Amino acid sequence: MGENTQAVSNDFKYYENMVAHMIFCASRRNGVRGILFEAFFPWLLGEFQEQVTHPTKLMMDEEEMAFSGLLDGYNELAQLPGKNVPFLAPPNAEWPPYILGADWGCFGHLDRLKNEERGDISVREVSSDTPLFFCECKYWHKKVDSRAMKGIMKGLETVQEDKWKIVFVFCVGLTNFRKGSWAHGSIGCVRIDCRSGDVKWVVQPDEGHRKKLVVVMETGPVKIETHMSGRNSAA
Repeated sequence: MGENTQAVSNDFKYYENMVAHMIFCASRRNGVRGILFEAFFPWLLGEFQEQVTHPTKLMMDEEEMAFSGLLDGYNELAQLPGKNVPFLAPPNAEWPPYILGADWGCFGHLDRLKNEERGDISVREVSSDTPLFFCECKYWHKKVDSRAMKGIMKGLETVQEDKWKIVFVFCVGLTNFRKGSWAHGSIGCVRIDCRSGDVKWVVQPDEGHRKKLVVVMETGPVKIETHMSGRNSAA
């Protein structure tokens, strides 16, 4: 598996496994046809609920909103809510030819990326080399700060510049940025509490300059030792 072996915390592997497993589960909520991203995202948040998994609504200023509401002005992401998140194989597993050859369903890959590829996880359809989205996992025993975010941006812009349009950064929490510390004029940043669904903008580029988006997924502390790693087979 292409795990990130350079994370600060020794718990990085279990945290990445947990996130990958949650994405895997949410992708299968509508069966082999796949699931529209707009429906997939509430189920992904639902995986973070402590008692019963259920779709979790996004809330901004105490008002319910859809994920598409975050993409206003991001023309290159305008079609994301209507795109299908495929029915995913387990991390780094390949679908057997007899399934793909049956010509039914929408199948995809959940890739655990190598260090040099930047990003920890990506989701893509079987027929595409371009991921639908990337994920970064930063399980540190402190909140992620602006310096860490700069490192994430530098890596993606260097290695995946032409492929990435949106990245989900999973972490315990995000510190408050100092004014002027965000040096990416066309990249927005929004934070989402994975358990409550609460949404707050960190940086919103001026209208007409919005191209890419960083979504910080604040998980809070998690009992990662209770989560088992995913299997490496689609069977």
